[in-house]
Parts: sequence; structure tokens; C-alpha cells
Amino acid sequence: MPLCQSCASFDLYSLWRRPSGSVCLRLSDLLNARSHCDFCSLLCDHFASQIASLTQNSQCRIWLSLRNTADSMGDGSRYEFSRLTATFTKEEFGGYPVQLCLVASQGSPAAKSGHFVGRYLGSDPKSPHHFAAIRTWLDGCLNHPACEIHLSGSRSIDPRNSPLPTRCVELIEGRTFQLSETGNKVGSYITLTHRWNEETPAASTTMSNLEERRIGRGWETLTKTFLDTIEVARRMRIQYVWIDSICIVQSGDDQKDWNLEASKMAVYYRNSLMTVAAVDASKEDGFLLARAKDAMFKRLVRLPYFDVASVPKGHIFVYIPEFDASKSHYDTYNRGLLTRGWVFQEWLLSRRILYFAKNQLVFECQSRRPKNENNEVLFAEESSGFSTYQSVLKMKYAIREESQKGVVPDRFSTWYTIVEKYSQQTLTFPEKDYVVAISGLAQEFRNTLASANERVSANVSLEYVSGLWLEDIHYGLLWHLKDRVAAEDAKAQVSTASSWSWCSLLLPIFWLPRRARTRNEMQVIGLKTTEGHMLSVDGNSPVRGVQYLRELAPQQDNSGESDTEDMGWSRLAPGSLLVRGRLTPVYIGTNLSTKDLRLVANVPGHSFHTVPADSSKAWRIVVSPQETGIIAGYGSFERPQIQKQLCRYETTVVLALHISSTDGVGLVTAVLARVLGLEIPVVYNVLFLEPQGRGKYSRLGVGSIFDTRLQGILKAAGEEVIELV
Repeated sequence: MPLCQSCASFDLYSLWRRPSGSVCLRLSDLLNARSHCDFCSLLCDHFASQIASLTQNSQCRIWLSLRNTADSMGDGSRYEFSRLTATFTKEEFGGYPVQLCLVASQGSPAAKSGHFVGRYLGSDPKSPHHFAAIRTWLDGCLNHPACEIHLSGSRSIDPRNSPLPTRCVELIEGRTFQLSETGNKVGSYITLTHRWNEETPAASTTMSNLEERRIGRGWETLTKTFLDTIEVARRMRIQYVWIDSICIVQSGDDQKDWNLEASKMAVYYRNSLMTVAAVDASKEDGFLLARAKDAMFKRLVRLPYFDVASVPKGHIFVYIPEFDASKSHYDTYNRGLLTRGWVFQEWLLSRRILYFAKNQLVFECQSRRPKNENNEVLFAEESSGFSTYQSVLKMKYAIREESQKGVVPDRFSTWYTIVEKYSQQTLTFPEKDYVVAISGLAQEFRNTLASANERVSANVSLEYVSGLWLEDIHYGLLWHLKDRVAAEDAKAQVSTASSWSWCSLLLPIFWLPRRARTRNEMQVIGLKTTEGHMLSVDGNSPVRGVQYLRELAPQQDNSGESDTEDMGWSRLAPGSLLVRGRLTPVYIGTNLSTKDLRLVANVPGHSFHTVPADSSKAWRIVVSPQETGIIAGYGSFERPQIQKQLCRYETTVVLALHISSTDGVGLVTAVLARVLGLEIPVVYNVLFLEPQGRGKYSRLGVGSIFDTRLQGILKAAGEEVIELV
């Protein structure tokens, strides 16, 4: 139906050139019209309840404004239209804006103009239109300079001709496939990221079905998700597919193959042509099922298209979406796929990801914002809680930017952000996977540190031990638990990890903000692995014996790269951290009251003010054995044994190990204080320990001491060698 009189002069280009950037449709014209065009009907249907409450003489209007949604990384001078905003003027009748999507048909003048980026591809994700869009997106991404390099920016590998994983599902002519040993071949392959479920073990490769699958048999138990992933590769004409549970032997060989391949998974994901993310896959239908007819919209309306000279040339289409495309996609991160530890790492390491969700297909690479199948750029809102997370992590070059600063605290800030997010994930086999499932990110981060250290100092340790970096261990040890009550659950304890590492608890952790003027007060002198191997540390030089550990657990991969080999020893988590420092007994008293909390928050030199007031019950008073009536500091405790003692007794004696000291004033104030002979307030950062035998101690919690008398006692204590287990 042609446009009615009220819409007859509707011209998007003239609309964009207007100073106000908007036009209006008078409500009286709509109500008095003998017949409405499709566009007016679409608006009237949406605002039906408001219009019904008004008289024909109302002067209310529906304002239309055009939104330029060009990708922020692209050419900002171009007009790339994808949204039209309709706003009803009467606030009492719902003056909220309604987003209308603008799309053009493939091959139409509007599409060829390059100004209308939106496309409607239909409701079947298996359609030729969808896979043509995937190829276009993939070809574009392969020309992005920032997408050619790894997360750390260390090197570039052509994903169309990269080293293949040890095993891949190889597609044969027709519709057959087999599990192939790739040797030293190169080529292109896709990877899958998904959530394991109860069907995954039955579909996995084991020693009992390995030989069958090598000859193309034994695939009866494959899940629909796996079959759909193979179908994606077939339609994209990609010969190889890598799926963890299929390409790694899961049982029957005493975990030998898994132990070897797990350390290579990071390389597999970052070198793949793209990763398929099965966001909303179902057991019965997989992720390639056609959507319901009205999943995206109920009505598609045609509008005339005018070129830049206002000459009519065909049409474009408009519809009101049934869901918010950006919100729907970012819900995937917060509540969906990215609640799993392995998936979190796979997401960060993959340079290109293709999301198959229940209502849209989304393309994402490491240098552009995500786009959906309609070619619409997706933006995270501040209220979603994801925008900061994305800016730090998903825009992956942020890690490389951190490495350029050359300052130790700045270089490590991204790592702690990654760990805080990772600690919120879940794992099916935490005892086995907790350290390994983040080791790929540690490999990339180590490359970043190595690159930075070429400009900083050759004598800086790059050793990674149990989720922490030896170069920054004095800050890394001071992690806090977000929920101390949950720590009482035995399921939250990881018996294979050392108590001083955050890997020892399957619970969310965080670090208080780092203070600039901090001095290290404890010296790391060695490491002891669970296998009994001793490693010594000489001052600030790298850990001696690393070459020996490489020989002990060689992790060669067929990519010809060295970083997997370099990080192979990281899986040999040390059982003990040998340090030289000062210990003193302290009393742990009652919970901090509201008054105590205000007192502590006003003490210069620490970041306690960043802790929410309603979490005061998680924090305990620290007092000196000599001055039990004065608050000397505070602490938080995560171990079940100390939690029970604190509930049973009014005071409990623990040992405090002095880790570092922080000045409570700025540099200028400190200089003036020294000139005037004034005392500078200092806070001691400490670990609370419990004896575990001669010279051995386990961690109970973390805290700060700000009372000068107790600090004096701690400072007067003689240094001793302490083994943290």
C-alpha cells in the first residue's frame, strides 16, 4: 500500500539533513485519515492504548528521528542507517521511544548504496542467505589488522593456513566424516565452545571407540549440537572441526592424552578460523533449528527509498523488533554461556566467534563490536553491568595496551580483572580443571609481560605459580573472598591447591584497589612443587631451574610456537611458597560494628572504604595481645576451621605475616612530613596463618594492621624462613 498523505513526503535523507534530525506525524491526521498506510498502521497498532484515550482534536504527535549506527571503529563520516526512533509526545500516555529497524533487500538499490546496513535474511539459520552473510563477515574480519594477531599481540598466524590440532573431525566428500590424526599438516578449521551436559560423556571419544572413529564409524552417540557444528563447517566448505570431547581422548588411557592436549587448547582456539558458540542449543534440536515465524517481528512494512538526490529508487523495509537485540546478546554473557570456566577462556582467546542464539545470529571479532545477522551493531548499556567488562576484556587489545605502560602494577591490572571474572565461573571437574582452564590466558599474558620486559628490565621474573605471578606476588597474595559464609561448604575447597592461592577455593574473589606507595616487606626465596622439586629465587632475578621444569614436563605442540612449551611447567603447581619474613601473634575479635567500620574507613593508607558497608559482618577486629582494648586493624577469614573458632570464642589467636607496607599519604605530603619530622601513617598488609608443623603454615585470611604499637612489635620480630602450604 502506498504511503498515506501524512507520510507521503517521508524521506530519510532529508530527515537526516534537518537541523532537528526529526519529523512528526500529527495524531489528528492519523485519526482523521480514511485509510492508513502500512507504516501508519504499524505505529497506530503499537500506540493503540494511548491513541484510544485521546480525542480527534488532540495536537499530539509521533516524532520520528533517524539514528546513525555506524560501527565506531569504521568510517564515521558515512551515513549508515539501521534504526528509526518513534516517540509519542504525551508522557502520560507513554512518551518512551520505540526502536524501528530499517532493513534493505539483498541486491536492492538501498543495499548497494551502502547507507542501509540492515538486512533481513529470514528465520532459517541454515539458509543460503545466512551463510552468505557469514562468509561476508568472515572475509571482512580476515582483513582487520587487529584480528590478525593474538590476544597478547605477540605474533600473527594466518587462520586459513595454520597448524592443525593433533586430531580433528575431517569432513569427507558426501556427508561422511572421520577422526583424523593431522600430523604436521596445516589448513583451516573451526572450533566449538559449548556447555557440557549429561549427554556429552556418552558422545566423547574414548580408547574403546577411538579406532572406530578413525575409520568413520562409531558416531551414533554424537549430540545434535556436534552434528550441527559439523554441518556449519560443511556449508562453509571448511574441512576440519575441533571439538574438545571428540578430539581429545577422555578416558581409558589414565588421562595421558588429556594431560597432553589440555595445555594446547589455548593455541587451538586462537588459531582457528572461527569459533562456533552454541548459545541456546537444545538436546533435541541443536542450534540450527528454524525460528518461529514471528520471533523477530510481527509485521514487515515497506517504505519508499530515496537516494541522496531525493530520487525514488525502490524500497526499504521497517519493523518493530520483538526483542532488544543488544540486551539479548549481552544476556548471553551474564547468565548463559559464559558461566563456565572453560568457555570463558575459549571466548577470550578466540579471534572470531559466531553465536547461534535462539533469536539471532551474532558475529564477533576481537577488534569490532558484535553485529547480528541484520548487520546491526550491538551496544552494551551501562545498566547491563557488561560495558566495563567488555572494554577491559573483550576488546582484546586492552591487554596489549597494558603491556605498553611498562609499570608493574598497571601491567598486572588486567590479569586480576580476568581472574576475578574467572572465579565466578563453574566447572564440571574443578579439582582437575581449575588451574588448567585458565592456563591458556596465562600463556598469552606471559607473552605480554615478556614483550613489556624487553623495554623495562631483563631481570624481572615472569614465573606463574598457581594463578599468580611471582613478579607481583606481594599484591597477588592479598586476595579477598566475596562470600565468606559460602567458604564453609566443603565443596568449595580444592584439596589439590595450596592455601595461599585463590585456586584453593571455588568461590568469587577480588582484590582491594592497589595503593601507589607500597613497599614489599617479605622476600620470596623458593618454591617447592608437589613432586618435591625445589626451586630457588635470587632477589629479583628469574626463578632458577625453569629449564629443568620444562624438561620434566615438556609440552611440545605442532604449531612451532614456544609459548605452550614455556607455560607447560605451570601445571606443576607448587605445593609450597618459601618466604623470609616476620611473624607475630595477634588476637582476632568480634565483627566490625557500624561505628568500627566508619573508624577503619577513615584510616589513611588503605582501601577499606571500597568495601560495602553491609558486608561488615565479614570483617573482624584485630587487636594486639598487649593492648586488647584498642582496634589495631581488621581482617577477613575464609577457612572453615577459623570460621568455627571465631563463632565459638570471643577472641582467637592467629599469626600475622607482614607482606607489604603502604603509606597513608601522597608523595607531596610525605616529603613535607619528612622535612618537618612528622610521622607518616603506614598500613601493614598481612596474611593470617595457622601452624601446620615445623616451619609450615597455611593461610586463614588476609587483612591490615594500622596501630603503631602492634606495628612496632611486628617490626621488632626477627625474620624467619616460612613455608606457606
